[in-house]
Amino acid sequence: MIVQPSSISELEAAPNFVALLAAYVDEEGLPGLPRYMPDVDMYRRLEGAGLLYAFEAREDGNLIGFITVITTVTPATGRLTAAIESFFVTEAKRTSGAGLRLLRRAEAKARELGAVLTASASAGSRLAELLLRLGFVESNVVYYKNFSDNSRSPGGFHGRL
Repeated sequence: MIVQPSSISELEAAPNFVALLAAYVDEEGLPGLPRYMPDVDMYRRLEGAGLLYAFEAREDGNLIGFITVITTVTPATGRLTAAIESFFVTEAKRTSGAGLRLLRRAEAKARELGAVLTASASAGSRLAELLLRLGFVESNVVYYKNFSDNSRSPGGFHGRL
């Protein structure tokens, strides 16, 4: 298995990217919120502005997982924050260590940038347990109220899924 830095274009060029992204979209999300519809153009713009970092896990040339980190300076603290924005490993490879290695890459990037790394996970999930074991501190509960039109799609991959 290879875990390495990637680009949005490299992720998208993987032969199994559409299938992997479809699995990600099917699995992610919260009831009452719009379905995940990654916007590749926005990812590219963030990457081009130096605000997004991507890492990939591959096995035998196949993409088996990815993690993206978005950075911003938080106005309230004046500190650089790196947020894990997307994180996915195929179900069949979740015990392979790919997820841990992807998280370690995100941590290394945040450390290199001198940023605070944040992540979110569903309460009680395997990811939440892993984050705690890795030294992340549980700090807040996230609440949401949906005011968006769930029928709208922002663009991006929706035509290919």
